[in-house]
Amino acid sequence: MKKLLLILALALSANAWAEPKKLVCTISASDEANRLQLLQKKYEDPNYFMHNPETAKEFKAGAEACRKADFGLKRIFVFDTEGLSNKEKANAEYSWDTCNPNVDTSEILEVTLSSTPSVISFTWLGYGSNLQKFNIDRKTLKAGYNSKRDYQCNLEDIDTSENIL
Repeated sequence: MKKLLLILALALSANAWAEPKKLVCTISASDEANRLQLLQKKYEDPNYFMHNPETAKEFKAGAEACRKADFGLKRIFVFDTEGLSNKEKANAEYSWDTCNPNVDTSEILEVTLSSTPSVISFTWLGYGSNLQKFNIDRKTLKAGYNSKRDYQCNLEDIDTSENIL
């Protein structure tokens, strides 16, 4: 019985070393405003195959709002550090926010965490079943989709001390 209690105590204490973390990756408001302005111009062009003046107006309004905002885009990943070395703990949460008020950002997705010595990756199925892979350089915390690194990330601790479950 003592051995069983010791094994149980060791197993529970191992979980104390795992830490929930949050990676918040952002693009500046001006960069996002410029991106939306480019999309606006595309949708205004009658030669563009997805020409749509109403969509162009939404992009224009979004660009104007972003020019006044504190941030452009945020990609937020909440994960357990144990997932960096244990594939069974590799589930994470992904949410996002934007300076564009025309976009609904309320959805939280379950994503998969993977890592190499130099990169942490989060993968999920996006719109149209397109595989999305967001990569963070472990040394610089610069991030982006695939090989692009246009986001800057910050790592934050998460206080779970008041969680009921």
